[in-house]
Amino acid sequence: MKLTFTLNGREVTEDAAPDQTLFAWLRAHHIKSVKCGCETSNCGLCTVWLDDEPVLSCSVLMARVDGHAVTTLEGVGPAREEFARCMAEEGAEQCGFCSPGLEMDVLALDRKHPDADDETIRRFLSGNLCRCSGYASQMRAIRRFLGRHKNPGGRLSERSEAAVAMEKQVKAAGKGVTSSDRGSSLSRPVVKKDAYALLAGKPAYADDLAPDDALIVKLVRSGQAHARVTKIDTSRALAVPGVVAVYTPEDAPRNSFTLAGQSYLECSPYDTRILDDVVRYVGDEVAMVVAETEEAVAKAAKLVKVTYEKLPAILDMEQALDNPTVIHDEKDWAYGADRTGDPKRNLVAHDVHEHGDVDAELAAADIVIDREYHTQAAEQAMMETMRSYAY
Repeated sequence: MKLTFTLNGREVTEDAAPDQTLFAWLRAHHIKSVKCGCETSNCGLCTVWLDDEPVLSCSVLMARVDGHAVTTLEGVGPAREEFARCMAEEGAEQCGFCSPGLEMDVLALDRKHPDADDETIRRFLSGNLCRCSGYASQMRAIRRFLGRHKNPGGRLSERSEAAVAMEKQVKAAGKGVTSSDRGSSLSRPVVKKDAYALLAGKPAYADDLAPDDALIVKLVRSGQAHARVTKIDTSRALAVPGVVAVYTPEDAPRNSFTLAGQSYLECSPYDTRILDDVVRYVGDEVAMVVAETEEAVAKAAKLVKVTYEKLPAILDMEQALDNPTVIHDEKDWAYGADRTGDPKRNLVAHDVHEHGDVDAELAAADIVIDREYHTQAAEQAMMETMRSYAY
């Protein structure tokens, strides 16, 4: 389908599949400021303007773009640089992955509601997710940027109260340090070295830097909570044009590792394999599809047919301990640095922490509260999706 539209002020005539998303088209044409953080239209990282209105490019089909104007961060004028300065000086772009989408929405907010109060700002930006900032530094930057309307030529040159307070704290901590010991950054807040590049949407992440002809890998995940894989039929997936290979547990090495790994020594058990013939949770990896395009790999992944032998699922922590159903029954299960676990008991680790004379303190206390607390594993959920690029 031949489409004609305007991209960042330049007319484009292009043959494009009408059902291709605007996001996919932009990435294929090296518009790197547009990011993917969710694939479910929830994160706001792929925001662009369609006829000057913010839209999620992952939810806009190319057929809708015909005859309209598309603007990405690369095509926004001087206001982008002004807001980027506010973001950088407020330290609001730690990883920077979400920043381009936020910038597009804030610049749209600036046009619609230049005098927006905090409630309006939060409501307008409710679709922009950020892991790093806690939104506080972003809100400071947005207030500062919008405040330039009230104090033209002056507000942007001022630092926020938080930045001034931070400088006072750093100076107080540095008393007694001679001038020769002070580097150029000591005693004053500084802008992150790569802040302006990240805020301009420059290529900086794995998916930005991989070559155009790189193969795409997609995992096929289990829909079972606990099951043994008895058969995987890859014939229909391999027949999809552009598919290069489909790997199953039979093709994968039996090397074990830990998903919890941060650094050596890692305490968690080495109980995970790249592809395993036993799945232990919904979403566990059962196969790997390699293809030349995103479209081919997505289509092929849906055509991999997996046959399971269902095993008893344990969905409660209390029931898991000493349960007849052993989650990790493999003989080569490997301990990490912490050897207090016991796979036969479904026990990852066990420890007791005490500081001082606990019994004496409890005996002397006026009130003793004895309770049991549970907590879940916490994932920081950074907006940049897990990716890697290898030769």
